[in-house]
Amino acid sequence: EYDSSGQIVRTAFYPQRTDSSFRLQPELFIKPVKKIQHMNKTELQNYIELLEMGGQPIYKALMELYLRISFPFANFVTVLFGAPLAIRHFRKGSASVGFTISLVICFVYYGMQRVFQSIGGNGVFDPFWSAWLSNMVFAGIGLTYVFYSNR
Repeated sequence: EYDSSGQIVRTAFYPQRTDSSFRLQPELFIKPVKKIQHMNKTELQNYIELLEMGGQPIYKALMELYLRISFPFANFVTVLFGAPLAIRHFRKGSASVGFTISLVICFVYYGMQRVFQSIGGNGVFDPFWSAWLSNMVFAGIGLTYVFYSNR
């Protein structure tokens, strides 16, 4: 405590406490050398846990983790959507039209995936649903198109 002239009036020392519930050590606050895009799954999960313990936003890291799982399904969705379209146009003798439409759909899908990645990475929308929503939308459209193209 200080008096009005700035002189120390009283000093108190507090004993050092070891609290087992406080798991954050000073070494953990060092910034990671790798970017989250270059971390493997285990490193990314550990980084997310560290951010959570420190009370930091985890949206971008969670989005990266969920995209690593959902993005490989883009191949399935593309085939599901593009195959009936290409076959239909190939039978009519306009394979280039089917290919062009399939290519445009792939670009729309990829654009939608990136928009949801941005929305989920900024915490506007849940990262899990942001990672999977474009897959669900295009898989639903693709399944509908497969069902109706068989008729």
